[in-house]
Amino acid sequence: MIITCSCVGFTVTDPDEPAVWLLYASFWYLWRATTVGMKEPHEVTADDLVRDLLCFIRSTILADNADFSPDTPFDKVGIDSVSLLEILLYLERNFDIYIDDQRLTPDNIASVRQLAITACAPSPGS
Repeated sequence: MIITCSCVGFTVTDPDEPAVWLLYASFWYLWRATTVGMKEPHEVTADDLVRDLLCFIRSTILADNADFSPDTPFDKVGIDSVSLLEILLYLERNFDIYIDDQRLTPDNIASVRQLAITACAPSPGS
């Protein structure tokens, strides 16, 4: 059994092994507890999202040597519309956060920090 753990996922070589899934669940729970404090979606702060999104983007989208901070504009590091869609889907899957089309403006999604602030802001009419 080989398990590779990163901040956003696992590689499992024997998915039928029950111990693998127990270990996977344990690591996932521990990872979630350390990255967002096991908060419900409505309790997640912009700072929580900034930390989590930086980890996700660094590990899945950007090259290892990319200079990237919460305020770096996405277009300066090569994050295009496809990558942005992947980031938005990540927010939906992991935090149950949906950003409606009216709030998906260039200013609101220009950087990790702006995206996190937009994601945590209440939707108009809610």
